[in-house]
Amino acid sequence: MEGKNFGAIAGRHDFKVQQLDKKMVSAGKTDYVILLPEQPTWQEEYAARELQYFFELATGIGLPTLREGGQIPVHFISVGNTRAAEKVCVERSVFGESGCRVLTDGENYLLKGGEYGVIYAVYDLLGCILGLEIFSAKTISLRRNVKDLCLYALDITDIPDFRFRSPSHRYIKKNETLKHRFRMLELEKMLGGEGGPYHNNFNFVPPEKFREKHPYWYSDDGCQMCYTAHGDEKELELLVEEAAAAICRYIRSDPDMPYIAFNHQDNFEWCTCPACTALKEKYGGANSASAAIFLNRVRRKIQEWFDGEGKAFDKGQKLVFFAYHGTNKPPVCYNETSDTFELIDSEVVLKNVIPWFAETNADYTCPLTEGEVNLPVARNMRGWKLLSDEFLFWTYGTNFSNYLAPYYSFQATQDTYRFAKEQGAGMIFDECQIDTEACTGWEELKAYVSRKLAWNTEEDTKQLTEDFFRASYGCAWERMLKVFREYLDWGREQVLRGFSGFRSEFIDPVYKLYWSREMLERWDAEMSGALQDVQQEKDEKQRSVLTRNIVLERASVRYLLASVFADDMAAADLQKAREAAKKDITDSGITNFCERHPIGELFEKWGV
Repeated sequence: MEGKNFGAIAGRHDFKVQQLDKKMVSAGKTDYVILLPEQPTWQEEYAARELQYFFELATGIGLPTLREGGQIPVHFISVGNTRAAEKVCVERSVFGESGCRVLTDGENYLLKGGEYGVIYAVYDLLGCILGLEIFSAKTISLRRNVKDLCLYALDITDIPDFRFRSPSHRYIKKNETLKHRFRMLELEKMLGGEGGPYHNNFNFVPPEKFREKHPYWYSDDGCQMCYTAHGDEKELELLVEEAAAAICRYIRSDPDMPYIAFNHQDNFEWCTCPACTALKEKYGGANSASAAIFLNRVRRKIQEWFDGEGKAFDKGQKLVFFAYHGTNKPPVCYNETSDTFELIDSEVVLKNVIPWFAETNADYTCPLTEGEVNLPVARNMRGWKLLSDEFLFWTYGTNFSNYLAPYYSFQATQDTYRFAKEQGAGMIFDECQIDTEACTGWEELKAYVSRKLAWNTEEDTKQLTEDFFRASYGCAWERMLKVFREYLDWGREQVLRGFSGFRSEFIDPVYKLYWSREMLERWDAEMSGALQDVQQEKDEKQRSVLTRNIVLERASVRYLLASVFADDMAAADLQKAREAAKKDITDSGITNFCERHPIGELFEKWGV
């Protein structure tokens, strides 16, 4: 576990690329091989397979793979910790799990990185020499039919701005290949907990088991735990012991999990007993004081176990808790005049305990650093830096009340990511549509741009968007981009009309105030025209991909027409509009209408 942590690393993206006169492939032939260590990790083997796959897709040449131990070939691409690549230094403290190096050494390429970085080194190499770019599961840019390929002098150091970048769309999360190609890591590989790493403190200390005997362990309304045990020190010590024992049992079951979450329940409540209220008042109105003090105490109790019978399990595990809703505000003093934070006392300084910052009460139609709603949230994030060297960042980028309508967060994402980077976030999770198999409303574009920004917050989003449209819609890319740009203009109008502010990601979008029928009908016509345009694509597989991509976005437009303007349509016309929307939705593979509600509920409501 040594070195595994959520501590921020300094992102770096240095690409020195120069085409040379020498050739790697000439007249469709090459003598290059892929060189692996004698005993490669699974990541090194995976990286080699990805290199083989894309190189053959581009050139028609299957590169052989060779392990060190025998005669070294003249020309090779070294993947991972080979002896040939010993000169390439990749320190974990600098590169983390994902950073990578690509270096030309004579006429050979040396690819190296953190445990996952070696995979990303392959993508960097292929991006430079063959134009590889991954936009979605089936939309990929890559030079094809390459018969001659020059050698390049490469000196690349590529380290992500966020150490961990967690997938937040179901279609990415369930697709291991796409997850690697998007350079994302499952949060659950680093962060565990009883019943998962989310709202789980009741899983560790179940009310149904303990509340009758220990009522002070829970808030009077039963919505949360009481981290002061209502001021009863004897009961509090018992609660600390039980929580620590439960976490120790979890550690025994998964000793390599470096972080264990102990997170409060998903509601707006917090314990209001006199003891919790007194702590809140002492720490500037911050409920989080009781959580910080309690979990510091629990972690000390766990350390006692590590120092004794649990010594074999001590790998420096840390606890994680949500700075969310009731605990979003940090227990520090804010000086409004100087815009700085001051420590109240050392009791709340986190020791082997780190905050997981999240807030659904913000407005994600604008950057976290702008607007009356967001500024207090951004200030809270800044305040946590005084108490912890590490923190996790959870943000939001979709409308959870309606997956079928686009949510205007495109213009805000980059600035929010930059702000999180400046605050030292080691992990970013931008929650979007985590429970539907396919996403409309330009959500695939959002996923692509977000994953690029999570790696490098200074990417050119305008260029990323154009690249996405060129790849995703082929000869119809300009028509589709025109529609998207109109949507961005209209999104700004939506904000002015009230589709913004407190918890904007839960606003119901199905109101005439937010849409124009004439505009939606124009978008439908443009997309239908784009669909006709791509039928000229000669490659059947590519034509199928382009068709699917256009229908996916038209599904949103047709849904809005059939929903927002239902009262303005004659019965026969409405039935036709609903059937057209259902067909696009079904053909696209969309399975949920909104969070936790299957698409069948909508069709049943429509009677189609």
